[in-house]
Amino acid sequence: MLEGSYATYTGVDPNADARTQIAAVLDGHHDASVQEGDARANGLADGCADVVISEAMLTMQSAADKARIAQEVFRTLTPGGRWGMHELSLKPDDVDESVIDQVSKALSRTIKVGARPLTTKAWTELVTEAGFEVEWTSHNPMKLIDPSRIIADEGLAGALRFFNNVRRNPEARKRILAMRKVFHTNQDHLEAVALVARKPVGGTTPPADQT
Repeated sequence: MLEGSYATYTGVDPNADARTQIAAVLDGHHDASVQEGDARANGLADGCADVVISEAMLTMQSAADKARIAQEVFRTLTPGGRWGMHELSLKPDDVDESVIDQVSKALSRTIKVGARPLTTKAWTELVTEAGFEVEWTSHNPMKLIDPSRIIADEGLAGALRFFNNVRRNPEARKRILAMRKVFHTNQDHLEAVALVARKPVGGTTPPADQT
């Protein structure tokens, strides 16, 4: 968000424990805060944000909730504002429905949360139906829990802490290895997709989904 001549950051999370952890990270930063809210109803004012970032969250939502969240992001953004999203994607765009069902079920069984990834075409349709214009799209191989990816994301010290924690937790190690197996088994149909979507200047919030 932009307030006067400086930028502010507001995090939104429905989980009290997560908010406590985020608040500890943000402590001392007068321009950053976290508040209770849900992606489907974030509690923020209309048009209050210049940028909204969502990370690997929509994949875990139902089709109806995906649409509601897209509408909520559109409402929250100022005209000309941008939404950056990073999600799990299926490929190719014309992948058979049976493959989509198979991959989704395998992911859901492994991570214990309903996973419903979309193709890039379907992700694009989701945001354009909410009123956005897609400005940029990028893809990367699905390497979420590969050692090289963890080191790149966390740095060597952070990666060593992660590996040590996993080593000491047999249940976590079992789940992580199972997730990695699912990712590798389905690597021909899974990838990471990043999109930047822009709310048009003069855009109005589309009608809420009545389904």
